[in-house]
Order: sequence, then C-alpha cells, then structure tokens
Amino acid sequence: MSGVMQVQADGEDPHTIDDGGCYFVEPGDTHSETALNDTLLLVICEEDLPAFRR
Repeated sequence: MSGVMQVQADGEDPHTIDDGGCYFVEPGDTHSETALNDTLLLVICEEDLPAFRR
C-alpha cells in the first residue's frame, strides 16, 4: 500500500494505515475505507465458498 487511508469496522474505532501497512477484515464484517490522500492498495479477498477453494 502507498498513501494514507482510514479503515473502520462497525463498532470499532478507526485505524490509520500508511505506506507499507496492511489490515485484515474478517469475512462478512462490515467496514469502511477512506483515502486520506492519493492512495494505492492491493485488495485480496477469499470467498467463503467451497467452489473458490483449491
């Protein structure tokens, strides 16, 4: 990740993530992501479906 963003899961305080940072959200958890300046990130998502698993 490059840039600065804020991540907030429902019912939790917001967390600021910056260059080189990462975060994890449990499948199904509602959250918001807000870019605080120009931000580039890689999103990796695993579907909780047997057909998507190897």
